[in-house]
Amino acid sequence: MTPDSPRVPRMTDPTTVGARLVSKARRPLGKVKRAFLRRGSGGTGPARLVGYDRHLSSAARGRALLLYVAHPFADEDRERLTFTRSVGVKSLEIAKALNELGYQVDVVDWQDADFAPSLDYDVLVGMGPHYERVCALLPETTTKVYLGTGAYWRYEDEREHGRAQYLLERRRFWIEPRGMAPNRCAEISDAVIALGGNEHILGTWASHAKRLLAVNNAAVPAHPLPDLAAKDFAAARASFLWFGSVYQILRGLDLVLEAFQRLPGLELWVCAPLEATPDQDFVRAFRRELFHSPNVHPVGWIDLRSPIFVSLAERCAFIVTATCTESMSGSVLNCMRAGLIPVVTRSAGVDVEGCGLLLEDETVDGIVSRLAEASRLPERECLRLADESVRRAAEEYTTENFGKSVREHLGLLLGV
Repeated sequence: MTPDSPRVPRMTDPTTVGARLVSKARRPLGKVKRAFLRRGSGGTGPARLVGYDRHLSSAARGRALLLYVAHPFADEDRERLTFTRSVGVKSLEIAKALNELGYQVDVVDWQDADFAPSLDYDVLVGMGPHYERVCALLPETTTKVYLGTGAYWRYEDEREHGRAQYLLERRRFWIEPRGMAPNRCAEISDAVIALGGNEHILGTWASHAKRLLAVNNAAVPAHPLPDLAAKDFAAARASFLWFGSVYQILRGLDLVLEAFQRLPGLELWVCAPLEATPDQDFVRAFRRELFHSPNVHPVGWIDLRSPIFVSLAERCAFIVTATCTESMSGSVLNCMRAGLIPVVTRSAGVDVEGCGLLLEDETVDGIVSRLAEASRLPERECLRLADESVRRAAEEYTTENFGKSVREHLGLLLGV
């Protein structure tokens, strides 16, 4: 840590009376703010874009429908410069790939419940809860490509319920799993493009997809690459970063918190939106471990482009996640690019051979053992693993490579 590093915030316990009163007071203000932003944007529904052709080099051979993320198209250049999550730029890259293959593209947000196609599209690329409905409204001649941004739904559902049951056995406390809606998106599609960085995730799709196409997720180039030669790994190897979104039982934060109660010489920095509604029960159940443990530091959610993220990446040697189901974790890739060594489960979807450690035993005992092992790695080995993590994230896991892979797969599928 450098002397001018920003102070890392500490999240207060949201279950206290004072915190609940503040949250209650802020809630109506948040509703007013969201209503104002919707009014300022000119509507309440998701955006749509008709006739995207920015990367068409000649007359279109056909028309494609992209059912993914629409908002980045409002200002594509700004999105590519300022994005904090890769999903928006991935949507831009898919549309670009379709343009380069000769298709004009209509873009509809994946959450748009009101959309019904009025054209007979040649190609559909999409995902989300309305994908099946939209497929049914298109002719059989439309080539339908499903974006598998997670694992296959049944696998996800079983894994989440398994983690909830494991928590019940350990703590006599039940947290309702997110629950996945049964669907036949993979089965009705001509192909599935899966964000699967390892065979474990791809294997969940294999028996359900007519054709399975794998692409890597992308890291966000939010900061210059780190100077690892100057990093103090002797100190950093005792510190681990947790960096993720909601649904903490799914992501395994409960297991990691319990592990750190048995590892008092190691420190955990938790960057997650713990105040979010889906995790209120989780925060109540793990209040002591989160807010009253000397070696656990609840930071709350931080922006990937924040200097606080850089400070934590300098302080810590490892990014840890015990997720039970994902596709190819963008959070892990982003932390790898910042110089952190991944300590992850197979379900994180990232192949860490040669650049990190695998959490093969997903019990609390197994995680304790693996984290202790990580903290004992020689400084030179830490530097080697971190250097390889940065190289892979910066050279292989990029939005440009994502777009190139999508273009190649779609070109072969469409015979272009």
